[in-house]
Amino acid sequence: MNWVSPYSTDGFVATDFLQGDANRYYRANQTGLFLQDKYQVRANLSITAGLRYDWNGGLTEKYGRIYNFDPSAYSYDVGSDTIADPGFIIAGNNVNGTKGVSNTTLTGRQWGIAPRLGFAWQPSTFKDKFVVRGGTGFYYDRGELYTYFSPGYAAGEVAGGPFGVSQTPPFVTAQACPYTASPYGNTSFEYNYYIPICGLPDYSPADGNTLAYNLAQPWGPNPLAPPSNPSAADLTNFLPNAAGIIAGAQPFTLGDYNRANKLPYSINYTLDLEWQPRNDLMIDLGYVGNLGRHQVIPLPFNQAQLATSSNPTHPGGTATQDFSYGYTVYSPVTFFPICVNNDPNCAYGPMQQNYEGGNVDLRVPYIGYSSESESYTAAGISTYNALQAHVEKRISHGFQTGASYTYSHATDEPVSYTHLDVYKRQHVLPSASPLCRAMPWSNFRWSCLCDDRTRTRCHLNALALESRSAASP
Repeated sequence: MNWVSPYSTDGFVATDFLQGDANRYYRANQTGLFLQDKYQVRANLSITAGLRYDWNGGLTEKYGRIYNFDPSAYSYDVGSDTIADPGFIIAGNNVNGTKGVSNTTLTGRQWGIAPRLGFAWQPSTFKDKFVVRGGTGFYYDRGELYTYFSPGYAAGEVAGGPFGVSQTPPFVTAQACPYTASPYGNTSFEYNYYIPICGLPDYSPADGNTLAYNLAQPWGPNPLAPPSNPSAADLTNFLPNAAGIIAGAQPFTLGDYNRANKLPYSINYTLDLEWQPRNDLMIDLGYVGNLGRHQVIPLPFNQAQLATSSNPTHPGGTATQDFSYGYTVYSPVTFFPICVNNDPNCAYGPMQQNYEGGNVDLRVPYIGYSSESESYTAAGISTYNALQAHVEKRISHGFQTGASYTYSHATDEPVSYTHLDVYKRQHVLPSASPLCRAMPWSNFRWSCLCDDRTRTRCHLNALALESRSAASP
């Protein structure tokens, strides 16, 4: 082949020439205040209580070059096939900021009050050999973590990450290599002949100096002009209407950080029993739990709706669809799309060939936006509960050993789609047994790790240490 792609994932190629305000100067304020005191209720009972206030101010940008999406502002006129308002909003501190929008674009509460409570009790019945400890508390965290800023669709190669972290219109114009023939058809932009210029068809060697695309002007002789005084309304120029979608135009893929998001938080709680049956032996049994709320997860906000003849989508205009299908069937005779519902009279016309398949892009709630668009929403929940046991024999007669066991169960939406098995372990059994004597070999360790999915795995470690004794007088 006479083309290469510098970075490619299944035909998507990330190579754009950006013009405009591509720099970003992000900032966020954060404040925390707390009050805590310990009350000695009795000689063997103490209570610790506290209250914390956390304010994790929303993300802002020095010049207001961040944006968001307001579904209530979006407006599409079915009759004229016109996107009257893209629902696109820009931070209030931008020169063209959307009226009534804050510098963060957020409306959700970005602060939280976190109570904490703990206790320690030593029952006198056990003669100072038994202790009960417990506690619970709220803990808040930021929501706008950088990992959320670029949607995961197509390995992040999409326009419109949350807040505009992915450099996209209307603040910049993006110009890429023109389409060329490739194994993927018209699905990727290509670099030809292993040099950073665009434009040659496959199997057509030529002198680069004779081409419009060359090393001096790799994106061609007519680069796009940078945006001039960009505003939210400018995004309409990048959103195809229904007629454009039918003609094969690509919808705009947007990722946003939901404006109504509140701060994620967790509630942690513990209960621990510690018993010392003799001076060199300690047994500890504890329960540890955690509840996570408002965890940020990506939720598609523009998924294609079901269309039927009795309940069509966008009725009364060019975008109207009476059937639902995500692919296009071609006639083996004419090689053109067959009629919808295989109707012999073709009353509903031929099957659509939208950019994302079938008539998907005409059945979305927000025409012009991709069905893959995501809203990073504080709607995730998580739970963790564990029984922890530990037995330790403290050093005596030159011998010390200890063993711990944890039985746990976790439910966590982010874990379910990252496939990190390490978080799903239910049984964990580590232990260690060092021998400490005044001998040339003095440190011997044995440890074992097992879980409910794999065989027990054990290993031995030994370490030789130099023995020393006090000098004789």
